[in-house]
Amino acid sequence: MVTREAFGHICERVCRDQGWELLPSGVQVSWGDGRHQLVSLEFFEFENEELVRLYTVVGAAQELDTGRLNSALRMNYHLAHGAFALKDGELVMTDTLRL
Repeated sequence: MVTREAFGHICERVCRDQGWELLPSGVQVSWGDGRHQLVSLEFFEFENEELVRLYTVVGAAQELDTGRLNSALRMNYHLAHGAFALKDGELVMTDTLRL
């Protein structure tokens, strides 16, 4: 099991190696074509285990029609890891890891 501090050191090293920016709320990932996205990190405990939830915003949920939201739910079935979810009015892609 990794501690939250060790996880932070791993994030620092990966960000340095990839040229990404480590922020207090997560990692600003930059792509070669100028695009970027924020991958947010939330640490929490569940049933005496320390976990970290990673998520990135896909878009505002109110801007998505029923067909697109249904498509996201259908895609969830085929994903090996992670899921689409609603968080604070936004559609996000999320995954949870045990530390």
